[in-house]
Amino acid sequence: MQRHLVLSLISALTVLAWGMVSPVSADLEAGLLAHFNFEGDGDVLMDITGNGNDGTLQTAERSDDGYQGGKCLRFADPDRKATISGAGLLVTNAFTVAVWVNLEDFDPEGENRLVYKHQQYNFDLLRGGGRLEIRAEGSWHGTAPAEPLSLNEWHLVTATLDGQVSTHYIDGEVVGGNDGIPGPIEQNESDLWLGNIGLNSFVGCMDNLRVYNRALSADEVSTLFLGSDGEAVSPEGSLVTTWATIKHAP
Repeated sequence: MQRHLVLSLISALTVLAWGMVSPVSADLEAGLLAHFNFEGDGDVLMDITGNGNDGTLQTAERSDDGYQGGKCLRFADPDRKATISGAGLLVTNAFTVAVWVNLEDFDPEGENRLVYKHQQYNFDLLRGGGRLEIRAEGSWHGTAPAEPLSLNEWHLVTATLDGQVSTHYIDGEVVGGNDGIPGPIEQNESDLWLGNIGLNSFVGCMDNLRVYNRALSADEVSTLFLGSDGEAVSPEGSLVTTWATIKHAP
């Protein structure tokens, strides 16, 4: 009897767990040009997609305080930077940049730059919030800054471009956008810069930087934030934790 009860509980929990996964659960590897989890040692930042868009640590440093464990890239002050080969990261009229950030400090009047590709696009935390700028038709076109992020906490910041529409998200929620961006984006093979480029720059940690050649949907951004694409998630409330509680219950 007890064995049948346990099996029934496992089946019920399995169904429940699948039910909690978004049916949208799109392939978040589709269109992924580069993905950096900043693990490893040395000066090379490995693109774990295998696409070869590796980077160089420069004056930034690895830290063991990554999002939910592991390593991250730390910019201890506004002069720190890292670079990534931009030849394989060319985009035209659709792309996504997503990165987990943990702000240690920010200039309330500055750009607090995260990611910059010369004369193509810039993603920063203007005044501590979030802004996406696109370079097209000889000038920059951007979104308004979002509310400032809380310090010393991890947040997922995401920016997408889909034709003339740009959107930026914080923790899976839309916080700004622009539906009048001309295209296509100007083209060049310049490196992708993280942190300092000579302007006010990001101070804190970055983790799990992703660049896509397509615009993720709002549901996909939410899925990325919730972690159901296989990234590390808190075990609290998970099927494994629930089963362990049942298994050890008197």
